[in-house]
Amino acid sequence: MSKGKGKNKKTNAAKIVEQWTEMDLTAMAREGILPRAFAVEEQIAQIEDLLAAGRFPLLTGESGVGKTALVHELANRAVAGQGPAVLQGRRILQISIRRRVGALKHPSELRPEMEKLVRALKKLGPKVVPFFRDFHFGWFHDIEPLLLSVAAQTSGVVLAEGEEEPVENMLECWRELQHYFAVLRIDEPDLGRMATILSCWNEHQAAEHGRRFEPEALDEALHLAHRFLVRDCHPRRALTLLEQINSDRTGVALGAPQVIERFCRRHRVPRLLIDPRIDLDLAVIRARFGQRILGQPQAVETMVDMIAAMKTRLTDERRPFGVFLFVGPTGVGKTHVAQLLAEFLFNKRERLIRFNMADFQTPQAAYSLFGDPDDHRPRQIQGLLTLRIMSQPCGVLLLDEFEKANPLVHDRFLQLMDEGCFINGRGQTISCRSTIVIATSNAGSEVHAGNTLGFKDVADRQRIDREVDRLLSREFRVEFLNRFDRIVHFHCLGRQDTRAIALGELQRLEHRAGLRQRGYKLEIDDTVLNWLADNGHDPRYGARFLRRAVERHVTTALAAEIVAANPSTGARISLSVRENRIQAKTLRPDTVFASSTLKKRSLNGKKKRRLRQKLEVLPR
Repeated sequence: MSKGKGKNKKTNAAKIVEQWTEMDLTAMAREGILPRAFAVEEQIAQIEDLLAAGRFPLLTGESGVGKTALVHELANRAVAGQGPAVLQGRRILQISIRRRVGALKHPSELRPEMEKLVRALKKLGPKVVPFFRDFHFGWFHDIEPLLLSVAAQTSGVVLAEGEEEPVENMLECWRELQHYFAVLRIDEPDLGRMATILSCWNEHQAAEHGRRFEPEALDEALHLAHRFLVRDCHPRRALTLLEQINSDRTGVALGAPQVIERFCRRHRVPRLLIDPRIDLDLAVIRARFGQRILGQPQAVETMVDMIAAMKTRLTDERRPFGVFLFVGPTGVGKTHVAQLLAEFLFNKRERLIRFNMADFQTPQAAYSLFGDPDDHRPRQIQGLLTLRIMSQPCGVLLLDEFEKANPLVHDRFLQLMDEGCFINGRGQTISCRSTIVIATSNAGSEVHAGNTLGFKDVADRQRIDREVDRLLSREFRVEFLNRFDRIVHFHCLGRQDTRAIALGELQRLEHRAGLRQRGYKLEIDDTVLNWLADNGHDPRYGARFLRRAVERHVTTALAAEIVAANPSTGARISLSVRENRIQAKTLRPDTVFASSTLKKRSLNGKKKRRLRQKLEVLPR
């Protein structure tokens, strides 16, 4: 009778533990389905030393550094009769507090359920080794005394893993926990150790599944993961990429070209940028940017130089692809360059992460951007910058009107610009190595105020640039300006540039719904471009003033003509200047009208045809 009763109690204890169990690591290791971890001898030796001293390892570290994988490897080795002797012959169970809370009707039920678990583990004895994968949840649910009871009452071993900050809070408030648990921080492996990990993983894949990556394919995968995939740490991000490629492979061995092709397809990074087999003609790119960035040759050259460095992989892998300060008067194309760069590199302007820094003028703004550790809301703890970067880790980060942000905000950006990462309010290290950082500033724009359309010569521009640099040193500290790879000076637009922008605005006007849907075509007289160049330019506002002039004088004239004449579908409408005003008039079908075209004086006909053919193959 007593024997049966005891056996029944043991069965009940097993059932209680089963309710908390996420995975039976020992059973999975025996079946050969538990993933292996490689190049972890040093960490396993540290765990063995802690267990030999009677302490329980509590693993902390960034997401993806291999904390869980390390415990899984302990289970694999224990089944094989290797690793710490105290784990061999034991049943290692992965327990999840989060999973158990999710199965309850109300979180208040967790404490009595946890008390049952403590009694059950004590009953089962040292043969069961609990591995609390989310130990930090004890802090959020106030069950530290019960976790202390698990450690104090067990006659065996306890393994644990948790997030660093709440674990530190637990140990500080419940110092008794430190008597049993020793924190072992797992750091992200460097690139040298990552190469070893990938090589061992590759040999294991070949032995178990007969599938292998060529050595250059492993190098390529490591480079791409390190440079472009920033949501996790190594080794998870590199191994995840290889496993994704493995899932849809067709051959026994894969080389670097297959890795590049699958990576670009999955992560929408243009092959033109990373595939060494695709040639990149810098003259074509320079011409393309020059056609769309008018009057700013220094900006064009800077972007072309950066693209060349990215293509040849000569950028510093510890920093963003580029960190630039665009300085000059408003409305001359600073933001436009950032948009075009996102469009060229990532095929869409939406890959632009834009912040108006005028919104962050108070000291508290630094917490809004980088996270507030004292807040209780998850989004506010992480901060706006974390949320935007993590949702779009590869792109252009545009910091508009940077001089208007609070100096404390400037200070927080120092680490991001110098080291390619920042630490948010949650204590997470957020990588920005796969971004291009562009800060814009109107500081020193008063130097340009006395200049009308264009400059007399190069020496004049250089003189103004030196004066702007002097004013920048007053606006920003030297250590901040030194973080930029290059300070790019933008200048007031010349007359020909203004005419070209005016023609572009009128061509875009033709694509608006009111004209496009009825097939109206605009015939533009040269006098219109001259009039807009004279009346639509203001050195203080640049191209923005020109756009307002187009809306005020051209759009209203077109609207009045369409309402009054109600032209038939496909009609032609002329734009000309009469009595110093823009006038729109519907043309008769037989009217001959010489419309304006933008002259490209720098290219002869043969060069122009060759460039046009090359530009057609570049991403739009």
